Amino acid sequence: MNPRVQALLDQFTKDRDYGKLASGLERMVAQGEGFLLVYAQLGNAYGQLGRDADAIAAYERAIALDPDVYYVQYQYGAALARVGRHAEAIDTDRKAASLDPGRSEPLANAGNSAFLLGRLEEAIQLYEEALRRNPEDTVAKPNLNAVQAYQRLSPDERARLKIEMRDQ
Repeated sequence: MNPRVQALLDQFTKDRDYGKLASGLERMVAQGEGFLLVYAQLGNAYGQLGRDADAIAAYERAIALDPDVYYVQYQYGAALARVGRHAEAIDTDRKAASLDPGRSEPLANAGNSAFLLGRLEEAIQLYEEALRRNPEDTVAKPNLNAVQAYQRLSPDERARLKIEMRDQ
């Protein structure tokens, strides 16, 4: 690992200051040292700081350098979902899942996005695939049950539930 990145990560481990980590990584980018790990870590720091648009941009720069890194695709999908770009998040989560067939998390996240888009059958398929990969997935398991219960509701019950959820 690059010694400057390692030093920043070591310091972060001590003080847990995402702002300081982001600043150090930004300096590296400004000095022409923007490589995949720098952009990926910068995306993580921005995400923790609530700077999702900046996180997305950092992940996109990392992906431009190498689109086949599971962790970057996974974090990018999560950032897209946080800003409501659910259709893109589903595609990105599917890409992440293809890069590491042993991981269930991106499929569970894609299921959440599909549900939020009203694509219930797709959400169920994604949760089921996540559970085939990991029967104990703590996101897919309860959400699959919730979507199946939601499907059994009448249109009036669904409308009432949406109003109740909005008002909370």
